[in-house]
Amino acid sequence: MGKNNMSDKEAALLAAARRELAMARAAGGAATPDSQAPAPSTAKPGSVASAAAPVAAAPLQAPAAPDMGTRMAMLMEAERLASASRKQRIKRIYLIAITAVIVPSFLYVFISLFRLLMK
Repeated sequence: MGKNNMSDKEAALLAAARRELAMARAAGGAATPDSQAPAPSTAKPGSVASAAAPVAAAPLQAPAAPDMGTRMAMLMEAERLASASRKQRIKRIYLIAITAVIVPSFLYVFISLFRLLMK
């Protein structure tokens, strides 16, 4: 466990988020999603050019990356789901192991009692 009672994985996620935030701050004036929006069309509303202009004028853009808070929330949710899955698997294994020990023990006891009573 690292500082502040965080697991090593949580500390690594936090360090990665801080590095990414520092890089974003160093980049300075990063474009916002509003500044990447296409400009409104100046064509007349009924013309053929007005229907084709937004499609032709809009450059192909990569989907916008989620902001830092959303990304951290997604990472933490994925980790929570993985942890829950791991806990379920461990519980299932423990249940199988306990059953594998108890059932033969009970069978042995019942068979022994039956043999004792039949003599």
